[in-house]
Amino acid sequence: MFSLSQASPAQRVLLGPGALAELRFEVDRAELSRVVLVTSATLSAASGLVQATEAMLQGSHQATFSGSG
Repeated sequence: MFSLSQASPAQRVLLGPGALAELRFEVDRAELSRVVLVTSATLSAASGLVQATEAMLQGSHQATFSGSG
C-alpha cells in the first residue's frame, strides 16, 4: 500500500505558461534538496513535458510518480 507523509505545506503552486521556466528559481528559493514530481500517467506518456521538468530539477529530482489517472 502506498502511503505519504507531508512535513510541511506547499508554499507555492506554479501553473500555466512560463511555470516551467520559474521552477528552478522556486526550488532554489525554498532551499529544496529532494523534489518528487507528481503527474498523470496520460501526461507522462503523451508529451516531453515530464522529461523537461525532470531535467529542470537537475540534482534535486528524486522520483516521478505517474500512477494517477
